[in-house]
Amino acid sequence: MKSFLLPVILILAGVLTLSAEPRSLLRVINFPDSLRTKGEVVEVVNDMTLILADSTQSLYIQNNADSVAVIEKNAPSPHVEYFVVFQYAASESDIAARCTILDSRNGIFFVKVTPQQREQFFALPIEKMTIHFKPYRFLDTIPAEMRESGSMQRNSVIQMLVGQVNQDSLRSYVKALESQPTRTAKSNSKSVEWLVNKCKQLGADSVFTQPVPGYKENVIAILYGKAKSPNKYCMIGGHFDAVVAGPPAAGADDNASGTAATLEALRVFANSAVEHEETIRFGLWNAEETGLNGSNTYATAAKAAGHTIVGGYLNYDMIGYKKTQPTLCLHYKSSVAGSKEMGTKIKQLAVDYLKFENVVLTENQQISGSSDHAPFWSAGFPAIFGIEGKDMASLCPNYHKPGDLLDNAGGLNCSELMTIATQCGVAYLATYASVAKPIGIISSGSSQKSGIMARFTGEKVLNISLEGVLQGEQISCTMTDCHGRTVFQQKNPKMTANSISLDIPSVARGVYTVTVQTKSGAVFSTKVIR
Repeated sequence: MKSFLLPVILILAGVLTLSAEPRSLLRVINFPDSLRTKGEVVEVVNDMTLILADSTQSLYIQNNADSVAVIEKNAPSPHVEYFVVFQYAASESDIAARCTILDSRNGIFFVKVTPQQREQFFALPIEKMTIHFKPYRFLDTIPAEMRESGSMQRNSVIQMLVGQVNQDSLRSYVKALESQPTRTAKSNSKSVEWLVNKCKQLGADSVFTQPVPGYKENVIAILYGKAKSPNKYCMIGGHFDAVVAGPPAAGADDNASGTAATLEALRVFANSAVEHEETIRFGLWNAEETGLNGSNTYATAAKAAGHTIVGGYLNYDMIGYKKTQPTLCLHYKSSVAGSKEMGTKIKQLAVDYLKFENVVLTENQQISGSSDHAPFWSAGFPAIFGIEGKDMASLCPNYHKPGDLLDNAGGLNCSELMTIATQCGVAYLATYASVAKPIGIISSGSSQKSGIMARFTGEKVLNISLEGVLQGEQISCTMTDCHGRTVFQQKNPKMTANSISLDIPSVARGVYTVTVQTKSGAVFSTKVIR
């Protein structure tokens, strides 16, 4: 067996400083390691590498690599956004009509979008990833803690992620969905719109809607991993429609609870300073109540496209009711390879990280095939159905009725179980997405351990915690938006016990990059959501 030493890629924080000489953007297939120092690697997608290079570097690369294309001269152009587009439901002509295609290969496009094109481009049914033009830095050796995927010293990282699940956040999502009247599959466009905006607000790298024939759309959010493979990912999800038709039903437990778990998992990963190897998808299905139409549309397309769901798909439906005590039932299917093993793993994670032992593995029950995991089973994907009981008698008695309300005795009466289920989902995703230690110091020669965490604790107050910075050391703090524009900067803020509290002026809600630089040249960076 060959032994491969894979390069570890770390992204340098901060806005790219452009050289005086204009540079070109090159696309190289199977980029050789020997050319790493020629230009700056700004994106890697499958076997394609994007490089910014001046004329001398560009000529050298073209003479020493097998497949090179100059896809943009004088890059990046001002006032233009660049994206990687993974073709989904849109045709190439549809894409070309709403942006400029710089290059394409195997259904993956590199494009640029002007401000005038932006609105129509974002309406396309595509997956997209912003190219930020931040240079990658390669390490020649893999850090010790990352060498063995099966025994990485990352239990503390998973525990940290599990601890970030917030019950108040879960309840707020449920309340918002509960307030949206008549969440039927044909008339819930407001729910679709709310979910798309919420996923963007929570920090998803990409959000797209998937047409469901005869009904409103599915919503899919994506957080890209370091591997950046469009067809290989971990996945969690749940449906957001509440009834087929008839009298309005608030649908708190069925299934705002599963939708909330999916959104909260997205928030936790997007708002952490933790890198993960595998991409994570968050599926929000419509038309479950009409016959699993939404999830069937997705699973069928995923199978046809040759997708791989790492570990298997975790489906949550009705996870907020307790009859006597909180119980999480995991329905599996023995005939689907990996399904029972997936359930066994989640049961063990619940014990390891939550000390929660009331997890029941079951199959062939009356309700075992009655939710959005079933189309994944039919498509051959491992999947688990997480629910509050193993049979009808165990479930919320007011489901599909007006009484399915948050904190109602016969509705979503156990926020604790909803929280536990979400924590199990986060632990599961973290395990199979291969999380690494939190992103810390990247550009200093110091060997000391360093790290950064940041979060808003109010409308304007940003709290930053630093590890590895000496008390009294001079620092500067900068906050940039998704386009690299500086929206806040402060030099030498007061630091108490390695913590900084900043009063940020009003900025739009969204995802920002917080960068702290010390006088000695160390740079810390993390994402924060306002």
